[in-house]
Amino acid sequence: MQVRLLNSYTQDQFDALWVDCRAQVVGGTMPIENPDECKSQVFNSMNSQPIKMAVADSQSKDISYLAGYKTDDNHFYVVSGLHGNDTSGSKGWLYTTKYWSTIRQWLVDNNMTAYSGEMVKDASAYNHLIDVSDLGLYPDATFRVSNIQAIPAAGFTRANICFLHNN
Repeated sequence: MQVRLLNSYTQDQFDALWVDCRAQVVGGTMPIENPDECKSQVFNSMNSQPIKMAVADSQSKDISYLAGYKTDDNHFYVVSGLHGNDTSGSKGWLYTTKYWSTIRQWLVDNNMTAYSGEMVKDASAYNHLIDVSDLGLYPDATFRVSNIQAIPAAGFTRANICFLHNN
């Protein structure tokens, strides 16, 4: 796996991963029920971030897009992300140390000390990162969940997650 930076995500790039994950994103990871509105907001949010990352599998197929920024305390704060199927049609790579080690190494190489972000609690992305922590897939890091806040008017709870690097 390898990470590269992009100047922007094209609509074709975005659509290639969107088709693989829209069912989890619309009304789930993103609390927006209208599919077109949700897709537009995610696309615009991702392209508005200063860091736009693509992760490719061993066949050079993009499988993950992560967009965010570097915080003042040197965290990579993920604002939006998409995770698609690999060349075999699977998302099993999301549960590999290889993927998370690739992300971690890129962050270290770019002077960042953590992978963090705000999520809808109990949605697919949040639950996935709980699994990543429980399974020990993100190497040499301490996992934290903080700032859990119910947003009654919106009908969801948000939480901050962080994999703080131990070295």
